[in-house]
Amino acid sequence: MIHSTTGILLHTIKHSDSSAVLHVFTRDFGRKAYFLRGLSKKKNSPRSILFPLSILELQVTDRDNKSLQQINEVSMHKPTFELLSNPVKSSIAIFLNEVLHRSIEVNYHNEVLYDFLENAIQLLDSCDNVKNFHLWFMLELSKYFGFYPMKKGELHSAKFQFELESGTFTDIGGCSGAYIDVSTAAVLDEILGMKFDKLSSLGISSFDRKTLLHGLVDYFIIHVPNLKRVSSLEVLETVFEF
Repeated sequence: MIHSTTGILLHTIKHSDSSAVLHVFTRDFGRKAYFLRGLSKKKNSPRSILFPLSILELQVTDRDNKSLQQINEVSMHKPTFELLSNPVKSSIAIFLNEVLHRSIEVNYHNEVLYDFLENAIQLLDSCDNVKNFHLWFMLELSKYFGFYPMKKGELHSAKFQFELESGTFTDIGGCSGAYIDVSTAAVLDEILGMKFDKLSSLGISSFDRKTLLHGLVDYFIIHVPNLKRVSSLEVLETVFEF
């Protein structure tokens, strides 16, 4: 049976010049692998369709007993031109795409997560100041995966650390494993619960931004079983150095 759905592209494996296997997180069926033929004949350019985090309109054949489904028609559902043309936004998109690709398992279905991702991708495409976007995104994403950090609450000390294993803030010296240290932990606490439209006013030093990013990647690696590394992290850091 043929179904209409929308989906976010997570991974592409080129099969030939005109065909590919697309791993897509769809709103209606969750994460699926689809075989796409006739890529060079599609309405939108292959580059826009195959760019990480592209939001696609799909006509698909979905069969329960098949690990590889079929795409009958594909086009851009909500174009994200800035992600294609802006090198900073492109780097952020590639980084976040890798986190999602390695975190969302095949057949995992969550419409609420899908709606968050679609809205967040459009925010990244449309907003002007994106230097803290990836930090906010990863923290928001952790809500849907079930390990959103707890606010620090009342601690004995004004200075505190964030323990990665437990996802909690502790007084200095109270961590039993890997942690985010004092100044960066304070930035993390400030971002928690912050609305997106307030993010651009947040003053974060380059050092704390880089350190917090590394800390959040480590945090995800600890809590997401399939996430062992994020190879695009180095590229993202290089872009933010300019």
